[in-house]
Amino acid sequence: MKKSGFFRRIPAVLLAAAFVSGITACQGALKAQEERPQMLSMGTDQPGTHAFMAGAAVASAINNGYKDVHVDIKISDGSPVNVKNVIEGEASIAMISGSTAFEAWNSQIGTESSYDGKKLCALGACYPECSQWIAFRESGLHYVNELKGKSISAGVDASITEAASRAVFETLKIDEINTELFGLGLRESADALREGKIDSAHSFYTAPFEAFEVLAGERETVLLEYREEELESILSRNPSWCRIVIPAGQYPGQEKDIVTFGQKVLLCTSTEMDEETAYGIAKALDQMAAEYTGGHRFMASMQDKDFLCNDLPVPLHPGAERYYREAGYRK
Repeated sequence: MKKSGFFRRIPAVLLAAAFVSGITACQGALKAQEERPQMLSMGTDQPGTHAFMAGAAVASAINNGYKDVHVDIKISDGSPVNVKNVIEGEASIAMISGSTAFEAWNSQIGTESSYDGKKLCALGACYPECSQWIAFRESGLHYVNELKGKSISAGVDASITEAASRAVFETLKIDEINTELFGLGLRESADALREGKIDSAHSFYTAPFEAFEVLAGERETVLLEYREEELESILSRNPSWCRIVIPAGQYPGQEKDIVTFGQKVLLCTSTEMDEETAYGIAKALDQMAAEYTGGHRFMASMQDKDFLCNDLPVPLHPGAERYYREAGYRK
């Protein structure tokens, strides 16, 4: 029996419908792929460390402030490993101390590796680690230069606190001949001060440092100050250091800001990151930091625009540089 034209046309109609449906499905899949956020991995440190906590807070700020990316934090062994991973592409971004970033950028570390330290750049500063000398108010001490002739703890040998103490002592002409120096750990130093074995303890750490905060809650304490010319001399000894302000109220009874020196802990990436992604991350750091880092007092400085993007030990990524300049923050 001969088929009518109607029946002959059905397969063509169905074929056309299937073709259109296939195109629509492909377009939908492409659109979904385009809308899927770029996945970024962040190197931090071990759980419980300030770098790990800061990394989690910064990741939340980025994820909620820049929808084109999604950051997953990764446990690592700290700044030197993070430098290597960022430069070699194993991590997209990472928390890296200012001194480690500076040394890498200037090819002073990692000589056993073939990586190029000049590929490292910053997206912004997240929190400071700084010099803090604490004493009991009843001691009558006000300035660090008054510690000559006293009993003080300068930090464990080869620690970052001991290195900072050494720079201070060279500036202030303090040594083991004119001053009784102890190489105690940070918490040991706090205990020794509490027990009256020393007159002052030094910490190069985040502020507030928990053991010092406990002391300040037990008895009236003071943070000792540096004079301006002393700070200038100390800063000239290490290009990765900068002025740091410990805001009033970080410690019980601290009634005024204390200007000291320290290093910034940075969010870093590689020059391989595209400019628009770096721009978006910098914008999220600026606009979302207050909301997502507010639970960590040691990150309070991140809300200071000058701290965030100026006086950094390595260059800003061009995309981040463009955002901060457009926002009017760059000096």
